[in-house]
Amino acid sequence: MKKAELIAPHTGIPSFYKAPVVDIDKVQKGDAVIAGVPMDHGIVLTRTGTRYGPRAIREASLFYRAVQEGASEKTSVNVQTKKAQRLKERIKLVDVGDIPIYPQDIEKTSESITEDVAFLVENETLPVLLGGDHYITYPAFEGLCKGVSVLKNNAKVGHIHIDSHTDFRDSYAGLGKFNHGTSVRRLSENPMIEYKNIAWVGLNGNVLDSDIYNIYKKEGLRMITSDDIVDKGIESAIVEAVEAAADGTDAVYLSIDIDVVDTAYAPGTGIPVFEGITSKDFLIATEILSKYKIIKAIDLCEVSPPFDPSERTAYLAANGLVTLLSPYIFDVVDAE
Repeated sequence: MKKAELIAPHTGIPSFYKAPVVDIDKVQKGDAVIAGVPMDHGIVLTRTGTRYGPRAIREASLFYRAVQEGASEKTSVNVQTKKAQRLKERIKLVDVGDIPIYPQDIEKTSESITEDVAFLVENETLPVLLGGDHYITYPAFEGLCKGVSVLKNNAKVGHIHIDSHTDFRDSYAGLGKFNHGTSVRRLSENPMIEYKNIAWVGLNGNVLDSDIYNIYKKEGLRMITSDDIVDKGIESAIVEAVEAAADGTDAVYLSIDIDVVDTAYAPGTGIPVFEGITSKDFLIATEILSKYKIIKAIDLCEVSPPFDPSERTAYLAANGLVTLLSPYIFDVVDAE
């Protein structure tokens, strides 16, 4: 069959960015590995729909691949930064489909996520999870710790949480300890991480209960708010977060909740937020983060397509991920 010269976004298998689809046991060292986690049974108080997030993000990413393929010499130049990038001959990105989930069994789903992330880390790839609700961060972080422990004895791990919410509650009354509002508290209980290596970016609104506030004061938790970002800039905020998470650690887990972005830009999520960061700051953050090799696992969560018929939330998420993974996708070239 003749191969098309242009990859039209509505054709072919809708893997993330048209990356090759491979079985998880066929991944290669040094690759970034996309894995969907289509679940929302970690949502307990708000609107469900994040189970459709991975598919929506993949679909949106196809547009960005088509644009790059259609550019002269597959090279694009950012009109603002004048940075030129060319699609690699072989992109170091693959898509392994979705991690098995069990909608009525959060414990079994957690084990599935942990097992697959640990396998990917042990094989020295970069797991990139498409959520799904934000509970997935906890079992995925456990997988990172498990995988890193195989590669290095006595390893330490840090965590960056880009979100409007802390996800640091111990539990919700009557709703248990394992949901999208408790993931950071649960991962903080792992002996491989210390409070000083956890950094939040983009917090806003009434997100601290008295228990969280007391720990915040006692431990000096690193919480960077959306107002801080307005005052000192997104670059300063991201650098501060990375420095905190990476201080004395061997690996950093990066988790992004799309609701860190104001609802005006990203309405397709479970919890509308009205003091979030801008889409521009979100994309700048992903570009800065793309430079840090200490980040060894990533997730992007809480895209909920039913609440955004315009699809702009999924497109923003896909744009951010392509930017974040640019070292695996593009070669930086001379713009001339």
